[in-house]
Amino acid sequence: PGPRGGGGAGGVARADKCRMTNNQVGAVARGATSRLSLSDCHVSSNTRIGVGIREAGSGDCAGCTIEQNQYGVCALNAGSSIALSDCSASNNVRYGAASSDGGLVEATGCTLNGNKQLGAGSWHAGS
Repeated sequence: PGPRGGGGAGGVARADKCRMTNNQVGAVARGATSRLSLSDCHVSSNTRIGVGIREAGSGDCAGCTIEQNQYGVCALNAGSSIALSDCSASNNVRYGAASSDGGLVEATGCTLNGNKQLGAGSWHAGS
C-alpha cells in the first residue's frame, strides 16, 4: 500500500544536508518498523507538519532547522518516538515539538522559540 495504506514492514529514510520545503508534510515515519533519520536538514514552509512520527514509527534529527510549518515536530500514537539533538524547531504556526496519544519527543540542546501556540507540549493518555 501507499503512504496512507498502512500495514506491512516499514522502511528507513535517511537525509543529510537536504531541504524539505513547500510540501504538505516535510518528512514522516509511519508504522512500527518505519524509521526516519535527518542530519543538518532544513524543513520549512510545509502546510501541515515539518517532521512527523506516527503509529509506532521512530526517528532522530540532529542539527536540523524546522521552521515556518503548521506544526514543527510531532510524535503521534503509542510507541512513536523521535529524538532531537541540537535542532531548532522555531517560528512554526502552532508548536515547535509535541507528543500526543502515547508518542514521545526527546529534545537535547534544542531551541523551541517563537512558535505561535507553544514551544513544547504533551497531551492525551500515555504521552
